Amino acid sequence: MQKEYINCQRRYQRNGETASPLPLSPKGAKGWDYAQVTKGGVCLDEIDLTAMESKITKDLYFAGEVVDYDGPCGGYNLQYAFETGMLAGKEMANE
Repeated sequence: MQKEYINCQRRYQRNGETASPLPLSPKGAKGWDYAQVTKGGVCLDEIDLTAMESKITKDLYFAGEVVDYDGPCGGYNLQYAFETGMLAGKEMANE
């Protein structure tokens, strides 16, 4: 995320503009009814990300929300769920 911000900042500086982070101070949360993603899940270090297979238990696959991945709002978590589901499904079909 920091690298993306730096690249964006450089692009704006080339155009004669400036980009700086906007300091925000959250006042609280709206609760589960408004939640978009939850944190936690199977650690990425324990998964072969090319196949979504457990490095610890052979033939155990993970996808989507059970993986410790939480992307920014805007469909990234859905895309991650679709992509990891496709990877795991293809890998299981090849066995």
